[in-house]
Formats: sequence, C-alpha cells, structure tokens
Amino acid sequence: MNRLLVPALLASFTGGALAQTTTVTFQVDPAQSNWTWAATANGIAVTPTTTNQFQMGGTFDVELDFNANGFASAGQIVGGNVTVTPDVAGSVSFLSTVVVEDLVMSPAANLLDFGNPPTSIGNFATDIVWTTVSGTAIIDPLFGATSFVDLAGAPTSPALINGSITTNPDGTLH
Repeated sequence: MNRLLVPALLASFTGGALAQTTTVTFQVDPAQSNWTWAATANGIAVTPTTTNQFQMGGTFDVELDFNANGFASAGQIVGGNVTVTPDVAGSVSFLSTVVVEDLVMSPAANLLDFGNPPTSIGNFATDIVWTTVSGTAIIDPLFGATSFVDLAGAPTSPALINGSITTNPDGTLH
C-alpha cells in the first residue's frame, strides 16, 4: 500500500459546502510519495540494480466535492504529471540489464472512496493507474544489440493508494 500526501499548490476553499465539483491541483511531496517496483521478463524476475524504491514529484489534478461539514467527501484523480526519481534499473538474471530513464507519468483513478460522504472527514482510498507521458527503456542484452524503447502511452497495473485531504485554517487544502 502506498501513502500519498498532496499539499495544495493552487487551491483554496473557504467555509461551507460547495454546490459543485471543484478541480484542484495538488503538489506531490516526493518525501512522502514512496513507491516500490517489481517486474518480470519472460517469467524471470527482474532484480533491482541498486534499489527497488523510488519517489514521485509533480502535480495531481483532482475533482472534489465537499460535505456540509466542509470535508472532502467525493472525488476523482483526473490528471497531472509526475516525475519518477531515481531512474529505475535492474537485471534479468545474467541475460540483460534494463534501465528506465526520464520517466514522467500521468495519474488516473477510480472514484476516491471517502466512505460515507455526509460523515467523511477527508480520508480516502482508491486504485490508481499511471500512464507514461515520456520515458525510455534501455535494454542491454548479454548477446545482441542494445534496444531503446519509447514508453509513451504505456499503462501500469492498478495500485492501491490512500491519503487524506484536509482544510487548513487559512482555507487552503492539504
């Protein structure tokens, strides 16, 4: 499970419930956005070269509704761009090495599950799917030529994330 904290970048919200859905852009805090990767190639596990952990930094666009108490109670991640750091690198046994460089991803998610909307206090969970905006996989086999694969448009499998959207005293979202 991954925890994603998204302090507000361009959001403000002042008192009471909103009558309509509001689109908010959140800044992803890389220090709080920790992920682990795993992969297989032809049924063989890919072993991380240095680490299987990475962080993301960038923005998320989220459509939100608020309940009468002023808490986020419904919503959906509808876009944004995040950069993955460090580059992802691994090896497939002794057969090849794989490096994914300059990876930029765009998020999309099912509806955010806030539980019962009238009593929500802003905590949510959802499955998120990432689509590659840009990035290159460099595959260097033991025998043969190195391949460079453009990853643009490639989706990931769904990953469960959870988090909390709260309103600060100054009315900004966090």
